[in-house]
Amino acid sequence: MGERGTSTDTKMRIVKSLQAMMEQQPLEKIKVSALCKNAGVSRTTFYEYFRDVFDVPTWLWDYFMSQSLYQMGITMSCYDAHVKNFHFLKDNQAFFELAFKSNHYNSVFLHGARVVKEHIIATASKNAGRELNEQELRDIEFRNAGAAHMTKLWARGGMKEPPEVMANLFQSFTPQFLVDFLEVAMG
Repeated sequence: MGERGTSTDTKMRIVKSLQAMMEQQPLEKIKVSALCKNAGVSRTTFYEYFRDVFDVPTWLWDYFMSQSLYQMGITMSCYDAHVKNFHFLKDNQAFFELAFKSNHYNSVFLHGARVVKEHIIATASKNAGRELNEQELRDIEFRNAGAAHMTKLWARGGMKEPPEVMANLFQSFTPQFLVDFLEVAMG
């Protein structure tokens, strides 16, 4: 069935097939069997990498975010991580416009919001050298909900604003204490 190549190559082939299928129908209506046939992979291979069709967009999100948002406060500043994030999304605009339409419990929108918040809290706490207080956690929750919502609107709306504009917007609405905790001394 043509399943040679690296695991990332196979996953990307499944991503491309899913994108083509999402252009015809919503993600919620796509069956694993049809996706496997379209991608030229067996069901066994699919389940080796993914739990279900919703796991494909979240894998792609995590793949790109491991090089951007998940580096925020570790190897990248808050602003730089967001610029890179928005470039990844824009570079894969056709896929993410379609993927952000899903409101399934395991959608890329809900998954992204959840894991980014977890990363921010863990990294900010580590960088601060203490647990965050109740007010800080509330501020992060509020900022994160707005950031997730604005990312979804941007993705669904054709990604018209440049990544740098979006990163500036996100930076301006991030509480200063959090920016301070997420800044990385560069070089």
